Amino acid sequence: MKLKVCGMREPDNIREVAKLLPDFMGFIFYNGSKRYVGERFEMPELPSSIVKVGVFVNEAESKVLEVVERYELDMLQLHGEESPELCERLAKKVKVMKAFGVEESFDFSATADYSSCSFFLFDTASKQYGGTGK
Repeated sequence: MKLKVCGMREPDNIREVAKLLPDFMGFIFYNGSKRYVGERFEMPELPSSIVKVGVFVNEAESKVLEVVERYELDMLQLHGEESPELCERLAKKVKVMKAFGVEESFDFSATADYSSCSFFLFDTASKQYGGTGK
């Protein structure tokens, strides 16, 4: 089992959570989220064992790569309608986790086109992007 803590924004909070050594720590770079890191976000120093995950929704490839470089992200978590081709291009530079909204009619074979992704995240389908808590 792996532990991922997501939606981190406040430096003091990030440092306290980092003491728990989660496997993954997520930072939301989607400005439509209430947990968006903001334009002036500064990444605190983290233990090297924590995988820094940048969460994006339908963002331009160039912007994603700019953020990866700026914050030295280890992985992307893509929550929008990102194409398999985009995931493949990004996966050549950084690990990619692709999120899928799941409901009763979800066809898991849809994941086959995303073979370049290191992980899949299955979440409750909703009209909003990201986790629903359900």
